Amino acid sequence: MGSLITVGVATPAHTTAQVNGISHNESLSLFSRDVDDPSATTETPAYESLVRNSSTESALEYYRDGDIEYAAPPERAETWTENAFQSLPESTPATESTYPEGAELKNGSFIQEAHVTVFSVSPSTVLHRGDEQVRLVGEDATLAAYADARVDLPESEVVENPEPGIAKRTTNWTLTGLEVTGLTLRVDGETVGSSEQSKAKLDFQVAHREQADVTVHATFRANLTKTITEWEEVEDDSDQTSSDESEADSGSGETIREPGETRRGGYTQFPVIGIPGRPSDPDRSGEQETEEETGHETSSESGESSETLVQSGTIEKVVSETVSVEDGISVEGYDISDSLDGAVLQRNGELRRLSLESTTPVAKYSVKASTAARPSTVQTRWRFFTARNTTWETLKTATPSDTETTSRTTVPVTVHAFPSNNSLYTRTYGVQPVTNVQPLYEFGQPATLPEHVNVDAATQPYKSHQRIKADVHRLDRTYPVRVQGLVSGQTATLQWSELSESELRPVDLSLSVIKKSGQQTTLRATALDGVTGEPLPEEASVRTVTIAYGSQHKHVELNEDGVGTVAIDYSGVFEARYTPGVWAGTGGEIVYEHTRATARRTPMKDVGGILGEAIRAAAWIAPLYFVYRLSQLAGQLITLEDLT
Repeated sequence: MGSLITVGVATPAHTTAQVNGISHNESLSLFSRDVDDPSATTETPAYESLVRNSSTESALEYYRDGDIEYAAPPERAETWTENAFQSLPESTPATESTYPEGAELKNGSFIQEAHVTVFSVSPSTVLHRGDEQVRLVGEDATLAAYADARVDLPESEVVENPEPGIAKRTTNWTLTGLEVTGLTLRVDGETVGSSEQSKAKLDFQVAHREQADVTVHATFRANLTKTITEWEEVEDDSDQTSSDESEADSGSGETIREPGETRRGGYTQFPVIGIPGRPSDPDRSGEQETEEETGHETSSESGESSETLVQSGTIEKVVSETVSVEDGISVEGYDISDSLDGAVLQRNGELRRLSLESTTPVAKYSVKASTAARPSTVQTRWRFFTARNTTWETLKTATPSDTETTSRTTVPVTVHAFPSNNSLYTRTYGVQPVTNVQPLYEFGQPATLPEHVNVDAATQPYKSHQRIKADVHRLDRTYPVRVQGLVSGQTATLQWSELSESELRPVDLSLSVIKKSGQQTTLRATALDGVTGEPLPEEASVRTVTIAYGSQHKHVELNEDGVGTVAIDYSGVFEARYTPGVWAGTGGEIVYEHTRATARRTPMKDVGGILGEAIRAAAWIAPLYFVYRLSQLAGQLITLEDLT
């Protein structure tokens, strides 16, 4: 299949307030450059052609620095392309054919430079995913195509004495008509639309995720008239002339008609036509009289008879030729309306967590805080750039004698989507309604982009953003979740009532000391549903409690009554922690909150504890007391020595 995925240098049309249906500033940011030039100045030739009649410094910065990235597919690309298509010639003379430089041409015997070429498909986006390039099309897509051809008439032919009794035979061609029988659009071979015009827009549909070959077909039909005239040579004396005139008057001439042709007989005198390649034309006899007399008649003063050519018969035959051409492109359907799902996690009617999932890549999600004037957006990894289709930057017009080339700047523009080097980010207005955004799902591979496209694309494997979860705060539930797809015009909304719901419940967690034995402490942990008072259900994702003490911890399994016991060789403060599993992001779940409870074993509360503490205290005090007594004895000895 043909392809429209080509990238070229950006050279918008003549700079005015409006350029091809969009503003001048918009046109400057619409194209990807071929080669970015940091050293460019306002006198750089390419820059001059880019911003002719403009001295804006921003235009120069665009040319210097590279290509423009978009957070969403720009609608201006579709506007530009629509106006570019309208600027193509509506029709050309039958002897001319206009075609883009890259068109696939087909020639017949008479029909030449016949083609039908896809101009654009909209709305569409070329998705770059690894080494793969896929053209995504919206649910209701339109293919614009242009067809043209010309007819090359054979040269007139003059044959002298082709056979006995025939002095001359002339063959002339005239064009009766050239028409395109219409454009036909087919999806995987099935006809889905047609037009009687050679420049047309045809609608089609491709289901989501289905791949299809979309082809446009055109048939040209040329009708020509082939006229064959034969001439006889007769003596031109008075008797012969009178005799011939009598025969003509008496109706001796004959007319023969055959299928596909008309034959005209009779001896009607015409002058000799001595210019090959020119049709016989009785109206031009005056023009050729001198030449006829010079080349074929003898002087009447000589007394001899002269010879003259007379038309003996004419055959007219209609000749038809048909040439069929086609062009096409491969696409994949893209429709996010049936690709979205979501769920919320709420407690007592208040939203706490939001999960959004799309089975196909999307550009961004939007939600709104109840106190904000504008929605906030969560931008996924996908970014966009636009590039023109270089196939149409040169048009050629062929005639029987020459081919003229014309450069065009109003060419179709294609939107491209690529995984950027940037991760998820949130653009917030007013209160931040979304925090702790987490991307989920598989990793993707960096994309291979066209040459000279200078954007911040991912260079390492990246985490897909087709599914995200986030904490939400003070959301305006009258404003639905809005999703922007990768194709212009592809948006979807999710009403909050359409989202599946999961309930966030508290946990009634308690921890108590039930037995003490020396250094060993036996603890009992109980975890109950904070709403029902019942033990945590078996389907709860986590049915364990973690007991932390000192710098260590132990896990305690809960039985069917929500109770678990454990013996730990430690005295002091114990902390029980219930840590629920990660919310799966689906509806119908019961999710429990993080909860903590403490218990303390004070050693002074029992006799064994008191004795133990006494012994430990004695162990600390005894060495100090011994040192103290030694110092006292040493002092007494010094005093005795002084006395003696």
